[in-house]
Amino acid sequence: MDRIREEPFHANCQHNQTRDITSLQLHEKIPLLGSYPVLITDFDCNLSGEAVLNGQEISQRMNSIKPCVFILDVDGVMTTGHFLYTAEGKVMKVFGPDDNDGLSLLKQHIEICFITGDKRGFPITKKRIVDDMKFPLDVVSTIRRVDWIRERYLLEKVIYMGDGIFDHYVMREVGYAIAPANADKHAKQFAHYVTERKGGDRAVAEACLHILEKFFQPYNPDVMPNEQLKLSGEWTV
Repeated sequence: MDRIREEPFHANCQHNQTRDITSLQLHEKIPLLGSYPVLITDFDCNLSGEAVLNGQEISQRMNSIKPCVFILDVDGVMTTGHFLYTAEGKVMKVFGPDDNDGLSLLKQHIEICFITGDKRGFPITKKRIVDDMKFPLDVVSTIRRVDWIRERYLLEKVIYMGDGIFDHYVMREVGYAIAPANADKHAKQFAHYVTERKGGDRAVAEACLHILEKFFQPYNPDVMPNEQLKLSGEWTV
């Protein structure tokens, strides 16, 4: 099964670009994190005189970068991706359980925000994400998302979760990418982690626990969350 595929933090060599450094006697190539170069201090040379890092060195360098923001698409990630229509238009979306509680566990460690390209369904999305869950939400075209993110954050410090046919363009640029189990095949191809659960069915909750374990402090199911930690506004601990 190709449901879970985890890779080092932005260490997928398919995503790296190179540039020449003329100050070196040899033709060194430096992998980039999104648009930001990694300084190579220890390297080996291949037969062409090119500086190369081995997989372990790349993994260590990438894993040393702490993400600062978790950006999530809404439709197909927080929802099942279905749009329910009547003669009056788009009237309903299906959100799933546990995702808000997973985000509540994670938000003490990292900034969390949502983006959507669905203008017609925005009032529905806003009701759930902003009014109920109290997270920021922006309307961002699916083909402008890399630029939107780059204007606000360092790409290598971004975790992005998406599912659509254009989300792989974002996943190729950010530090770490997550896709739900039922995402488009290109999104899953470029995701560092693919959840077992589908969008709208605890995929975000699973992603939150994965992020906690990989970058911060693993969730301990044997310890009750601190009473000071506000989980979903609809439930109490």
